[in-house]
Amino acid sequence: MLCVVAAFIERDDHILIARRSTGDPNVLGKWEFPGGKVEPGETEAHAIEREIFEEFGVSVQSEKYLTNSVFEYPNRTVDIHLYQCRYISGEFQLHDHSESRWVSKEELLQYDLAPADIPLAKYVLEDSHSLQISDLVVGNKYNNKQIATAFKCSSMGGMRRSKKTNSLVLIAKHNNPLYDDQWTEDGILNYTGMGTVGDQTLEGNQNITLATSKESGIHVYLFESYQDNQYYFDGEVELVGDVYTTNELDQNQNMRTVFKFPLRLKNPNSKLLIDIQDVKNSEKEKRKSIRKFSQKEMKEKIKSIVSSGSFREVKAIYRERNSMISEYTKKRANGVCDLCGKPAPFKDKNGNPYLEEHHVVTLASGGPDKIYNTVAICPNCHRRIHVLNRKSDIDKLQKVILKYLLDDHDIENIENFKKLFSK
Repeated sequence: MLCVVAAFIERDDHILIARRSTGDPNVLGKWEFPGGKVEPGETEAHAIEREIFEEFGVSVQSEKYLTNSVFEYPNRTVDIHLYQCRYISGEFQLHDHSESRWVSKEELLQYDLAPADIPLAKYVLEDSHSLQISDLVVGNKYNNKQIATAFKCSSMGGMRRSKKTNSLVLIAKHNNPLYDDQWTEDGILNYTGMGTVGDQTLEGNQNITLATSKESGIHVYLFESYQDNQYYFDGEVELVGDVYTTNELDQNQNMRTVFKFPLRLKNPNSKLLIDIQDVKNSEKEKRKSIRKFSQKEMKEKIKSIVSSGSFREVKAIYRERNSMISEYTKKRANGVCDLCGKPAPFKDKNGNPYLEEHHVVTLASGGPDKIYNTVAICPNCHRRIHVLNRKSDIDKLQKVILKYLLDDHDIENIENFKKLFSK
């Protein structure tokens, strides 16, 4: 009996199948779950990863065994072991197949599958391998459907309660400027409660479920999103401090009271590494939304900002800058460089004057991400400051910031400015 491994690879709820163009005449021209035979001394997990790389030029990670199919061909008997695999990287290229397709589960049996693959397709169609909570891996990305399947909860909303699994799923959407969920340096996520319009309440919704989760014994799980329908799994979290309130704008741009829930990972060793490109793309999306605000609306939003930035671990420690402060700083400059006093050298794709935000006391030096420490300068001046670091430039920028604050009669930030630059 020949032992063969095959890959179950999903993308956007569709499954990869390929049409065999080389090899065994019993499967030539048939569609299959791609894979191949296990070499002597090789584990099945390693074999499927190797086979997919050889056949398509992409890297996958074998995550778990699903099922098997034994079939007797005229010349031999094969035992195919199906493994759920996660795509990691690479561009799909055909080497041993004439074509490949991403198909829905319902479409699988419409294809002329290799006989040994038909039982595997029926298994997939029956969904008997449904994702369980115990299958989730910290750091992996999951979609709404997968989350709903694992937790037996809704596929929508930022707080998803499931009585069947005694759990509460929290979604932190970092690409949505309405919610300001930020991590502190000591590993606390200040998670914003549910409710998009008007004051949030602790009655008749999942805010009270989260607030009383320790007493009730409900398991709380966290996912973080930097783009729609892709969620990093953080693992189980717990409430570690008192729930508090702060003021933030609602989706109608009216100031309202929101609840903040301080959360910490229950397993501090399960660190989540975020793809830095996801963070950058998320900031880009938030900026698009924020640019629609007037300068006055931005200023109102800034009043509610408590933290000096959010900390995430990527390949290095990456400090997220507050998009609202960045865009306000640029709008405040009105298209003119705060250092050289010349108009922005060009406009971006959206027709906005191109200026870059700069922190006079840099973030790396412990400077705050606040409007009393930020300026908008042209790319040339930005490079000049970082290369030359001249005291005269820094002094000039301090005067520019102070003038903005004085013109705006911003007493609170004038005091903050004085404290920062009197050190």
